Amino acid sequence: MSRYNTYTLPIGPIDFISDAGDPEIRKVVSSTVAGSTSSSLTNVLLYSTLVPAGTYVANEVLDIRTLATKTNTNNTCTLRFYYGTTASLTGATQLAQCLYTSTSLSLPLHRRLGIRSATNSTILFDTTRNATTDMYFSGSETIGRECESPGGVDLVAIDWTQDVWVLVSGDVDNASDILQVRYFKINN
Repeated sequence: MSRYNTYTLPIGPIDFISDAGDPEIRKVVSSTVAGSTSSSLTNVLLYSTLVPAGTYVANEVLDIRTLATKTNTNNTCTLRFYYGTTASLTGATQLAQCLYTSTSLSLPLHRRLGIRSATNSTILFDTTRNATTDMYFSGSETIGRECESPGGVDLVAIDWTQDVWVLVSGDVDNASDILQVRYFKINN
């Protein structure tokens, strides 16, 4: 049985909302509950969510995104994604990071993960490269190449057959700046 449905599309407006809850089509883990606030000068946990075992399987591409805010413009800050077996940064593995300028108040972070094997191989954009997204770069990062990513890719051994915690962490470079996660979402 195919996990995907084939649609014959009529001419005119199309409403796919009715299919959004079908677990065979789209699996979403999300929250709009604000995470804890932090003015820490060291990397601290801001938000965590549990992805239950088996939610995602091999050959799926996941979209992970969050939006955090910073209350002041006194210095730079950094957001990161991690995964781990608990809701803790201890022993967790970094998936993404972005260093934001001092004037940044809205802090989006977005990555896509391709599950090659449900037990040991997930491919994603360079986990230590500073970028808000792996989809598009502007300014000096493109070096004249529109929509071409200058970063490499990493393979991470995430076991999606077990419970996986996805974590958002961050730090500020001036203690009068305060970070807070506003929403978080993972979907296939």
